[in-house]
Amino acid sequence: MLTTDILTVQITMPSGIQDVTAVGSSGYERLHLLADLQVTFGGVFDDAANLAHAVFKNYRTLAGSEIGRTTSIVHSSQTLAATLLYQNYDLNRQADGSFPFTTTGLCSQTAVPAWS
Repeated sequence: MLTTDILTVQITMPSGIQDVTAVGSSGYERLHLLADLQVTFGGVFDDAANLAHAVFKNYRTLAGSEIGRTTSIVHSSQTLAATLLYQNYDLNRQADGSFPFTTTGLCSQTAVPAWS
């Protein structure tokens, strides 16, 4: 459980929208298309076992193939669980000596992400 070194989280759950208005209609009609999920975590570097650096540093396998990671976000007794492909792990040393990171995960499963 990564709770001590993650400071920020941004959750985006977009859906595609398609205009399907027929020629005989005078107003827009739209349909929801596929749903997606993107999660961005920000935190501080800590290379202790089982913390963020240990988890995110190998977001790709040595062979270069992607591995989806089961990720659960719990807030106020609500859980968002999904399998995410992490596309980056960016470290940025600051002038004051701090070493924050950001990492972004994208939904890698066909199930629609939902809070439960």
